[in-house]
Amino acid sequence: EQLRLLMYFIKNIQKSYSAEDQEKLNRIHEAVRVGSINSNEYVKQLYTFYGAQWQTIMTAFKAEVQKLQLRAVQNNRAAALTEQQRQRLAQINQYRQGQQIATPPQ
Repeated sequence: EQLRLLMYFIKNIQKSYSAEDQEKLNRIHEAVRVGSINSNEYVKQLYTFYGAQWQTIMTAFKAEVQKLQLRAVQNNRAAALTEQQRQRLAQINQYRQGQQIATPPQ
C-alpha cells in the first residue's frame, strides 16, 4: 500500500518536471509495474534520481500519508455513527410497532 501511495505521489509531483526527467521516472515506474525491480530498488532509484531533494520529498510524502490516514479515520467514524443511527432508528421503529405509541424508550 505504501509503495502504491509513493508511486502516486511521485507521479503527481513529476508533472512539473522536464520531459526528459518525466521519462526517466516513467521508466522507473514501469519497471516496478512489470516486476523487474522490487520496492527497495524503486526507492534506491528514486533516491539516486532526486539526490539532495529526496529528504524534502519524503517529508512531504509522509505528511500527505498522515492527511490520508486522518481522513480515513474521520470517514470511518462518520460511517460508524451513521450505522449507530440506523440501528437506533430500527430499534425505535420496532418498539413503536410493538407498543403502538409514539414515545420510544430512552
